[in-house]
Amino acid sequence: MEAKDQKKHRKKNSGPKAAKKKKRHLQDLQLGDEEDAQKRNPKAFAVQSAVRMARSFHRTQDLKTKKHHIPVVDRTPLEPPPIVVVVMGPPKVGKSTLIQCLIRNFTRQKLTEIRGPVTIVSGKKRRLTIIECGCDINMMIDLAKGAKLFYLSGMVHGEYQNQEIHNLGHFITVTKFRPLTWQTSHPYILADRMEDLTNPEDIRTNIKCDRKVSLYGYLRGAHLKNKSQIHMPGVGDFAVSDISFLPDPCALPEQQKKRCLNEKEKLVYAPLSGVGGVLYDKDAVYVDLGGSHGFQDEVGPTHELVQSLISTHSTIDAKMASSRVTLFSDSKPLGSEDINNQG
Repeated sequence: MEAKDQKKHRKKNSGPKAAKKKKRHLQDLQLGDEEDAQKRNPKAFAVQSAVRMARSFHRTQDLKTKKHHIPVVDRTPLEPPPIVVVVMGPPKVGKSTLIQCLIRNFTRQKLTEIRGPVTIVSGKKRRLTIIECGCDINMMIDLAKGAKLFYLSGMVHGEYQNQEIHNLGHFITVTKFRPLTWQTSHPYILADRMEDLTNPEDIRTNIKCDRKVSLYGYLRGAHLKNKSQIHMPGVGDFAVSDISFLPDPCALPEQQKKRCLNEKEKLVYAPLSGVGGVLYDKDAVYVDLGGSHGFQDEVGPTHELVQSLISTHSTIDAKMASSRVTLFSDSKPLGSEDINNQG
């Protein structure tokens, strides 16, 4: 049998160890290093081509100039609104599945249906509002302000791989972006949910009557004045009737020194998707009570004395008037009226 050729050892030509060995070898040969050679023979290290030197200098200056930027005033408040993350693509490519996997990665909850914006707490100081872009060119133009590509290998059993979703979520959480000046200087609201407050009788008599609509969402950009004019894409210009502050439905965790969020702080707010037992429809609001309350008796207090007082249906005077006392076994029961007549 022929002997196989063993793989030969390859010396390192780069790195700190290789540089030390090269320097030691030059010292053994008494040649010195590159600095000594440059001192002995400066013409060998001089500029050989002025054109090449100019091109190299211009390229170096261009790279330095690209790093320069004008400082931007940070107008974000102490508790910033959620960052909008748009999932865009053609139909049937897995946009809803990607949103479901991201929500499960951050909150450990699984949404069966994605409707409208979904707001989640992704970190100690950051919240995300994930929205799916529809197949509408106007919506695509409004949302396509910037794009970041991320590689996903594929789906396994109808879902993306957990490690890839974890890497994508980490990238979204820690990424830093430069805010747009026009966007930060103008107020705008991404509506999370909508309620039609128009009188049903007016709608019944005239289906094309003016509607009174209430919109809920986080205010982004600058401050929005009351009674001001607003523009709704695809609808038109309107005047605001009233603006009010509401409690934050997806608040950031408390300012405590901790490494990560606990399970109670991983909140998700998706009113149109039916999260939390509340489902908003175009004409009603449905509350899911779980179904376990309908066939149980009303739970009362455990203390017997309190239970007896609650279960009474008449006053003490009425009970005293209706009470009877029997002195002997064969005697007639006496009431309060008989005692008063004998007295």
